Amino acid sequence: MTDLHFSRDTEENEIREKWNHIKIKLKEELGDKKVDVMAVTGDITCHGDLCEFRQAKKYLLELSAFLSVKREKIFFCPGNHDADTEGKGSSFYHYQSFLNEFYGKSEYDYPVKKKDKKTGEKRKFCFVSINTCTETSLQFFDEAFIPDDAFLQLDDFSDNSYVILLMHHQPEVIKNQECFMRIVNSGVVKLILSGHLHTTQTRMYRAGETTIVNGMAVTPHLQWIPAGFQLIHIKRNDKIKITEIKI
Repeated sequence: MTDLHFSRDTEENEIREKWNHIKIKLKEELGDKKVDVMAVTGDITCHGDLCEFRQAKKYLLELSAFLSVKREKIFFCPGNHDADTEGKGSSFYHYQSFLNEFYGKSEYDYPVKKKDKKTGEKRKFCFVSINTCTETSLQFFDEAFIPDDAFLQLDDFSDNSYVILLMHHQPEVIKNQECFMRIVNSGVVKLILSGHLHTTQTRMYRAGETTIVNGMAVTPHLQWIPAGFQLIHIKRNDKIKITEIKI
C-alpha cells in the first residue's frame, strides 16, 4: 500500500467506510490464501499531524488483525507528507514517534523467514526502508535523493536474503541517479516498492538486477485517479505476480 493520506480534514465515518471496503475487497480476492507481510511506502498522512498518525495506527492495526499479520511484519518508509512541516530540512519526529508507538519498541527491522517448500531451507525476506524526502514543500515534492547511509544498510545481507527496499519516490525522480543505479546493479536488492506518483495502474518494470513496483495510491490527490493497492506474490523462482485491487 502507498499514499494512504489519512487526513484531519476527513470525517471519521468516511475513513471507516473506505477501510471496511478495503477489507471486503481483500476477502474477495484472497479467499483462504494468507498474507505474509504488509508494506506501506509513505505518505501515511496528509500533514504529518499526530492525530493523522493515530488514525493510521488504528486502521492499519485493524487491517493487520483482519489479515492475521503481526505488527512486526508491517513495514514502513516515510513520504514527503509525513514530515512535521513543509520545507527543506523538516524533521520526521512525528513519523518516528508513530513507529515507536506502532511497534511498541524503537527497533523495527525484522527479517521475515519463509521456508522454501522445494528445498526445505528457510529464506530470509529482509525489508530495508530509506527516506528519499529532502524537500517536503508542495513546490518541490519531487526533490528526491538516495541518502548516504542507504549503502550501509545493504552491506551485510547474505546470498540467501531476498532484500526488499521501501522508498516513497518513484525511481525516475531520484536526483542522484548514480546512487540509484549502484543499488539496482549491486545484485543485493531484488525488489523496490515505491509510491508518490498516484498512478492510474500499478507499474512493474526492471532496472539493472532489480524489479521495481510503483503502486497505486489508496487515497489519490485527484478524483479521476482510481484508488487502489496491490497484492504481490513472490514465487519460488523469484518471478513476481501482481494482483491489482481497485477500491
